[in-house]
Amino acid sequence: MAFEAEIKELQKKLGQNPESLVFAPLADTLRKAGRLDEAVETCLKGLEHNPAYMTARVILGRTYAEKGQVDEAIAEFTKITLSDAGNIMAHSMLGQMHMRKGQYAEAIEEYQQVLALNPDDTGAQSMLQEALDKAREVPGQASSSAPVEAVEASAPEEKLATITVAEIYIKKGAFEEAVEVFNEILQSDPGNKVAKAKLAEIIELKDKRAKEEAEVAAKAQRESEEEKNKQDAVKAKAEAEEKQRQEEEAKAKAEAEEKRRQEEEAKAKAEAEEKRRQEEETARGKQEAERQRKEKEEDESAEKITADDIFSVMKMTSPDEVIDEENTGKEKQLQAAKASAPSPASLEKPKPSVEGAQAAAGMIRDFVKANGLQGSLLVSKDGEVIDGQLPGGFEAKTMGHLASAIFSNTEKAINRMRYGSLNQVIIAGEDGRQILFVQLKQGIMAAVTQKNVNLGLLRIALHDLVKRASA
Repeated sequence: MAFEAEIKELQKKLGQNPESLVFAPLADTLRKAGRLDEAVETCLKGLEHNPAYMTARVILGRTYAEKGQVDEAIAEFTKITLSDAGNIMAHSMLGQMHMRKGQYAEAIEEYQQVLALNPDDTGAQSMLQEALDKAREVPGQASSSAPVEAVEASAPEEKLATITVAEIYIKKGAFEEAVEVFNEILQSDPGNKVAKAKLAEIIELKDKRAKEEAEVAAKAQRESEEEKNKQDAVKAKAEAEEKQRQEEEAKAKAEAEEKRRQEEEAKAKAEAEEKRRQEEETARGKQEAERQRKEKEEDESAEKITADDIFSVMKMTSPDEVIDEENTGKEKQLQAAKASAPSPASLEKPKPSVEGAQAAAGMIRDFVKANGLQGSLLVSKDGEVIDGQLPGGFEAKTMGHLASAIFSNTEKAINRMRYGSLNQVIIAGEDGRQILFVQLKQGIMAAVTQKNVNLGLLRIALHDLVKRASA
């Protein structure tokens, strides 16, 4: 359980990038957790993408070893030593695997390799001694690298171990230490052919090394001189390039300065031209504004409706002239009917060509009656009276023209202000009455209210009237 969190995290990373090297630590953690089959499978999959990753092969070999698959472990560690002869871990594990299989000669060779790489490895020294002991117990298992004379000597164990140590020194290139070991052997055994042969071999190796070292020193001297010459050439080239760069930089700076001066002159010229253009445009704008102002004054003067015009409408009907609907006397009913009827000279009949005019007139009459208005007209856009119900003394034709003019001019003002289309105009009088002008589908309705009428309720009724008249 201690490794579960780490395993999950590594599996997550590997899932994000199946070709990454994170498979190796994941496999090693699985091995430590005892999940050996999963560790082997993870290593094999990862090595498909990264076959040269030796760390993963070490983990795979160790996992095979823990599973008891010794041959598979040997195969993996052998691949490592072939690729990296200095891998101490691989040589040590090969020694252990050969010991398991009883292959002591092979184990001796591997431990000798470990000690050649690290003579102070006490563990390898101990395992080498154990392999030597086992090799002597089993016929035919003596190390192929151990000299026959040493094995047949009176003190075979001591001689074999000593010669092995000397050979390790030779492999490491520690020739002086190897000479001391062989001299000790020859002091106790002057006729030892192996020691004599090895001493001769060491002399040859020392001469060879001295020659190689001399060649290396000469080569190093040549390379040093070549490197110095190369550096001098590079330095000279760099100085020449720096000089060229400085000259180019100075030239570029001069060109940039000239370009800046030209740009400033062009900018000043453009600014002067823009100023002149703006002044001309301002002058033209003022002229256009003055022209529009004069046109507007002319339009407003031509279309202006004076306050006297509006007040004349307000004064056409006095509150005292409103029909008394509660008086049921025959005489008052006749008088009211006579006063309400428009005269032939002031009120024209609706034109048959106006679609729905009669129906709209009926709706308006009902509206006037229901809301207690003093009177109303339905006029066309050009001020022609289509229908009306007015108190006595009310000039329908005059009011019709005024209604058309007021509504038309207000609509023009609304259009100029871009305030949308005009639906209603309400004019409030000083005595509390209102004049309503309402746009209907059949024309313009003009109506005069009682004093202090409830405009909120009246607006609701007007909305219903407009809706029904437009149906």
